[in-house]
Amino acid sequence: WTITADVASGGNSATDSETLTFVSPYVGNYLIEHVGWNQTYNLGDTARFTIQTQQRNSSTGDFDAVAVTSAPTYALRYWDGDLSQWIAITSGTMTALSPTGTYEATYVIPSTSAWAGRKVSFSTSAVISGTRINDAREIEIVSSPAQVVINSITDATVPTISASTRITNEGTAAF
Repeated sequence: WTITADVASGGNSATDSETLTFVSPYVGNYLIEHVGWNQTYNLGDTARFTIQTQQRNSSTGDFDAVAVTSAPTYALRYWDGDLSQWIAITSGTMTALSPTGTYEATYVIPSTSAWAGRKVSFSTSAVISGTRINDAREIEIVSSPAQVVINSITDATVPTISASTRITNEGTAAF
């Protein structure tokens, strides 16, 4: 891609060339299908990433599940805007759930508040009949942290401490 901006005073700016990579779950007769895709997870949840590798049926035109020669690989990462870079979380080989091309990877979302609101990219790659297919999806980590405000303490004597408080959900999920 070459980008040229029109300058308000007339003329054009310098050009800027960028290389973009298109990731498609579909290449010709082959497809990576996500099974039971969940877009949001809470802190502490076990995220399950399940895919099915598929090949076009030449007689019907539909896609049928097909096993691959070697298990698909996956990578989890997130964009750190402060550092302006992708941070790797984990990667590996997906586990076969069936002999007909269903594979899964799992990841336990950390329970720390730094993960709340984070968007995580799950990318996978598989080779079907010599053709490499890649796919990427995004999940969001949600939580419901509370803001606790002590309005007043009416009795500070132990063991009869009494206070007025307000608790507000400041998270990205209902609670």
